[in-house]
Amino acid sequence: MIHATSLIDYLNPLTYMSSDAYALIWQHVFASVLEGFWARFLASAALALSFFVGVYRQQVVPGVIFFFVAVAIAYGSCITRLAFGW
Repeated sequence: MIHATSLIDYLNPLTYMSSDAYALIWQHVFASVLEGFWARFLASAALALSFFVGVYRQQVVPGVIFFFVAVAIAYGSCITRLAFGW
């Protein structure tokens, strides 16, 4: 039997790394992958997938999920800079 607390502890990255290391990982991800060409490419691909899945295949929930992924990619770097002062 798996306890909920052990699952949450397993999924929590702060149990096996420091908060500074965790923040550094996300800073590197947003600085390298989610800015410039790759951010535009991934956001455009997620937006195209949201339109294709939501309208053409008529599956609303995956379409909405892809839309929110596109928004997170497009605005994620700006929001993290404002929130954390990077």
